[in-house]
Amino acid sequence: MKNIFGYFVGVLLFLVFFPALIVPIVFISYMVWHVKKFEEPRLYNDFKDEYVEYKKRTPLLFPKFKK
Repeated sequence: MKNIFGYFVGVLLFLVFFPALIVPIVFISYMVWHVKKFEEPRLYNDFKDEYVEYKKRTPLLFPKFKK
């Protein structure tokens, strides 16, 4: 009987917190798409070569750590 209760609690917690896992993934995906589709072309048009150099040095999501 304890195993069935534990299983029920686990499934219930998964169902309750599942949106908390999905929402950040959807939000980050949307933001990356928005930046690539709208902001990068505008920045390129405004700054040209400066933006190209900046883009080469700077990663999109995760910073590069130097050793």
